[in-house]
Amino acid sequence: MSYQTGTGKYEQMLVTCRNMKPIPTAVAHPCEEFALSGAIEAAHLGIIAPILVGPRNRIEAVAKSAGIDLSGFEIVETPHSNASAA
Repeated sequence: MSYQTGTGKYEQMLVTCRNMKPIPTAVAHPCEEFALSGAIEAAHLGIIAPILVGPRNRIEAVAKSAGIDLSGFEIVETPHSNASAA
């Protein structure tokens, strides 16, 4: 994925984050591929330590479909999207 914007702001953010510990971050209802993959990619870049909040079976199904390995990532089970955002 490209982070180039022409302004260098994302590149600078990534450089700055390399010197910091990942921030624990709740990711509410990552039940679409772009949301889940974004959270996992941010984790791989060392920006966040995602806590995936939502229906475990849906999150795992999206991960499987997208080829995303959820090993080592915390999932907090909720029954639906409203509960995920609460």
